[in-house]
Amino acid sequence: MKFLDPFDPIFEKAWVRYLSVYPALAMGAVEFWSGEPFWGMIFVALGGYAFYQLFIVRPKGPKGD
Repeated sequence: MKFLDPFDPIFEKAWVRYLSVYPALAMGAVEFWSGEPFWGMIFVALGGYAFYQLFIVRPKGPKGD
């Protein structure tokens, strides 16, 4: 089982993919702003991984948009 499967049917709509990426990136920004760089890096890394899987890997895959 993958941590994030970009070909799962729930991610067919673009707005669902955006809602999966942006909250993590926003929380990372909040953590950096509040002076917690460790948690900021964790959230930015999670958001970056989600972005890569949902917007880079998914279009190249067998079920791309």
